[in-house]
Amino acid sequence: MDCFIKNKDIFLIVILFFFCGCKKEKLNVLQTEISSPTSYQLSQIKFITPLIGFACGGQQFEKCELLRTMDGGESWQVIVLPQGPDIGHTQLYALDALPNGTLHVAGDGGVTFYSNDTARTMVYQQDPYYGHWRGIAFRTPNEAVLCGRENLGKGFVIDIKRTENWNYKFATNFYSFGMYHIIFVDSVNGFIAGLGAISKTNDGGKTWNFTTAKNDFFTATQWFSATDGVAVAW
Repeated sequence: MDCFIKNKDIFLIVILFFFCGCKKEKLNVLQTEISSPTSYQLSQIKFITPLIGFACGGQQFEKCELLRTMDGGESWQVIVLPQGPDIGHTQLYALDALPNGTLHVAGDGGVTFYSNDTARTMVYQQDPYYGHWRGIAFRTPNEAVLCGRENLGKGFVIDIKRTENWNYKFATNFYSFGMYHIIFVDSVNGFIAGLGAISKTNDGGKTWNFTTAKNDFFTATQWFSATDGVAVAW
C-alpha cells in the first residue's frame, strides 16, 4: 500500500508539472458589437486603409452582398451591384482590394465584380467556366490570382490582368483538391489552402507544388515571409 501511495503522489506531481508547463498566456480583447445593414452571411473582410474596408457574402442561389465602411468599421453601407436576370443570385466568398481603390469580389457560379474606384462603380463579369470561386489575391497591383473548386476533389487556379480589363480566359489549371483560400507574400511567393493540402508557388503562380501540410481541411493561411506562416483548419 505504501508503494501504491508513493507512486500515486509521483503521478500527481507529473500531472501538475505537465499542466503548469502547458499554461498559455491569456489575452483580453476589447470587443464592440456593430450593427450590420445586412442579415445575410458574411464570408470575408478586407481593409485597405485604417478607415476604408469591405466585406462580402450573401446566400447561395439567392443573393450577392457587398458592404463598405469609410470610418474604420463603425458603420457599413450596402454597395448596389449591377442587376440582371442572371446576376446577383449567388453568395460571394472571395474578396481582395488595394489601397489605390481596386477591388475584386467573386463567388459561386463564376460570378465576379470589380471596381477601380473603391466600389463607387462596379462592373459585372461572368467566368466562362462557371466555377465556384473561394479565394482571390492580388499578386501585383495589375494582376490577381483566383482559386476555387468544382468539388471536394477538384480545384482550379486562374490569373486575370488589369491590362486585359480583368477578363477571364477559358483555359484553367485543374488540381486534385478543392481550393478555399489564396494569399501572396510577394509577387512570386504564394500559398493556396484547401481540402487536405496546402500548395505553394515560387514563380508567381505559373506552377504550384504541394507542401508537407496534409490530411486536414485547411481553410486559410497567413504568412509573414515565404517560409514562415500559420494555417487554420477544421
